[in-house]
Formats: sequence, structure tokens, C-alpha cells
Amino acid sequence: MNFKDYMKCIENKIEKMNEEELRKWILNYVRQVPVSKRERVLSSFSLENCNHYHKEINKI
Repeated sequence: MNFKDYMKCIENKIEKMNEEELRKWILNYVRQVPVSKRERVLSSFSLENCNHYHKEINKI
């Protein structure tokens, strides 16, 4: 699946989740992150990274 379609699917799934479901999903996901990638996950929560993501999406 290409990136644009993948992101559309993710966004559709997120839209269907309420805040509590989304919170639980995120917590479950981060529990599975290997130790070596935890810092990267933590840094991904910054607003700066979110802005970068939107710029990349708009290029597609």
C-alpha cells in the first residue's frame, strides 16, 4: 500500500475512535515499542514533528 492510501486509512480509523479508544490504542501501541526505539517515540509527540508530517503529506 502506498503512503497516501495508508495515511488515508489511518485517518479514517482515527476519526471513528473516541478520545478514550484512541488513548487506549496509543498506550497499547507504545507498550510494544522496543527499548531501542523509545526515545524516538517520545520525541514523535512534539508539535514540531506533527508539522513536519503535514508538510510531507501535502507534497503527495
